[in-house]
Parts: sequence; structure tokens; C-alpha cells
Amino acid sequence: MERTRIVDPQFNTPSYTNHPRNAPINYFSPWYHNNVLTLCECAMYMNNGVTLPLPQHCQSADDIRRWRKLNTKKFMEEYENDVLALYDIPMEEELECLDRNEDEDDEDNEEDITGDSDEDGK
Repeated sequence: MERTRIVDPQFNTPSYTNHPRNAPINYFSPWYHNNVLTLCECAMYMNNGVTLPLPQHCQSADDIRRWRKLNTKKFMEEYENDVLALYDIPMEEELECLDRNEDEDDEDNEEDITGDSDEDGK
């Protein structure tokens, strides 16, 4: 007997994820970030910085000692752009679209809660 899954149209997927909220972008592999995370999730992590340089800067104990001694500002100046180049960072237009969609969703949710709607002109 074959079963068909019926999804309730009123069901909303949860707005939370199992991903840590304040993680640096390179908490995720570039592939996972670029292919699995949603635009909203990518936007959430895009300004969190990086915590490790690329692997070529971690080949010896001397390499590691060098970057470990840097303060955050110097570390970011030296290594952040190389790491970020591997990640698809949302563009300004995508972020604006995301903001508009969130605003529209907020308005829709407000209508659902209050029962108010301008659709019928009332």
C-alpha cells in the first residue's frame, strides 16, 4: 500500500535552525555555506568574521604561532579577504530583497493576527 504525505497548508516551518547564531562564516565549509544555507542564513553569518586562515597558513608550528599572536584587527586585515573569497557573500540587492520580503511577511503576519486587511477596502 502506497502512502501519500499530506502537508497541512497552515503549517509553517520553524524559524530556528540548529546552526549556532553567532558563528564565524568559516564555521561552515565553503561548499556547505554556498550550497546548503539559505540566503537568510548566509546574511546572518556574513559579518561575523573568520576564525582561521586558509590551510596553507597552518602548515607548520611557526605558521600557526605567527597568526595566533596577531590581534583581531591585524588578523582580519591579513587573512579575512582570502577566506571570504571562497564564500558566496550576499550582495546588496539580495539583502534589500530579503529585507523587503521580511517586511511583507511581517505585514502578512500582522494581518493574520489582527484580522485586518486592506484587500476588501474596509
